[in-house]
Amino acid sequence: MAGKMLDRMNQLRERYINTYNNPKYKRRFPVPEYSRTRVPYYDKDKKESRYVIFKTKEDCRIQKEIIDSLDREVKEKLTNNQLEDELDIFLSPYVAKEQEIKKEELRDWKKQLKNLVQQKMIFYYPIENFQLKQIKLDLSKDVTLYKSDSLIKKWNVTDNIPFMDGYIDHNDVYKYLSTTQAILAVQVLGVHNYIVIKKANEKARLAVDLINFLNRKNDAKCVLLNNVYQQSPANNTYYHNFYLYSVNDENPKHDIGFASFPVCRLDTNYSEYNFVFSPQNIQVALTNGIRWLGESRLEEDIRMRFIKCMVALESVAEIDPKGSSVSLVEQVSTFVSVLLEKDPTKRLNVKSKVKAEYNKRSRIIHGGDCEVTWQDCNFIYDISEKIINRIIELPRFKGYKSIEEIWQDMQSEMMKIDY
Repeated sequence: MAGKMLDRMNQLRERYINTYNNPKYKRRFPVPEYSRTRVPYYDKDKKESRYVIFKTKEDCRIQKEIIDSLDREVKEKLTNNQLEDELDIFLSPYVAKEQEIKKEELRDWKKQLKNLVQQKMIFYYPIENFQLKQIKLDLSKDVTLYKSDSLIKKWNVTDNIPFMDGYIDHNDVYKYLSTTQAILAVQVLGVHNYIVIKKANEKARLAVDLINFLNRKNDAKCVLLNNVYQQSPANNTYYHNFYLYSVNDENPKHDIGFASFPVCRLDTNYSEYNFVFSPQNIQVALTNGIRWLGESRLEEDIRMRFIKCMVALESVAEIDPKGSSVSLVEQVSTFVSVLLEKDPTKRLNVKSKVKAEYNKRSRIIHGGDCEVTWQDCNFIYDISEKIINRIIELPRFKGYKSIEEIWQDMQSEMMKIDY
């Protein structure tokens, strides 16, 4: 594989050199050293002037083959434009000096790309209506809650440090940090692009969903504020992601001040759920359930809250999502009744209630007229929450790969006791 990649690199280098030596393709005006749509080129004789030469379809084809041969981690964490730029930057001196690329030089470049995408980046999200007892609390190895004043003190942030992107000149770091009592820090690996920002936002939303899921009993809610910013530890600068208008879509214009609601906190039991940040096997289904239940708590529209609760229930109670001949409602209602109840009469009662709620769900989705009450929402939320906690308590919890495996064990157990 490495030999083929080296051959393609030198093939592309030769094509660029041949193109440069053909005056027919040159357009004389200054351009950057590299470009995604132009051949990278340094003029050997007049370094102050460069030539624009557009890449051909064959150039782009070879370029794509080279990029496809890179490590998966590199391709997952760099955008296509960034990958093309990195390739152009690497090729530029070899084209300008007409030197062949050696195996060791290609290996070093690939190593540099791998190191590039393994940089640690931290994004900070003010959280409204959350209170910490301690200075910091690790939800996972890459998600941490801080008291706002502790970060202000740690970074020596004063009220005259502005954001360094030049777009939000009416705000500053101190004011932004001071808007809430708590700040969520999310660490991701990569470079500053939409891929990294998306991953950070997903983890931030998941953290808030988990907090809201764990605070349901005291009816407390918390939300992420609209904007995020990244701190660069190397030079103590701050960047405001001005193009990220809203992190929390449910509250895009949320005002500071949440005094009418109880405040959110986390007890020691939160550690039982920290698998959500790196779920494996059956944990993926439970993570989806927790995410949908957490989101439902911020939903003011009762129908949307009901639908999100139903999606959560499907996430943790659908036995065979690959296309079973048994209907979805039959799968979910059967699993719920058997897992939560031992008495046959109670099982039938629960199964009947779940089916009735599913009929409401279907009518809403298909545009029918249907009345949904808070009791409906609470019933589905309660049984979804119970299923999540019941599965976590199972002795083989971490060993299960799917809901279907749990169902198979439940059937075997029922046969033993003559159900």
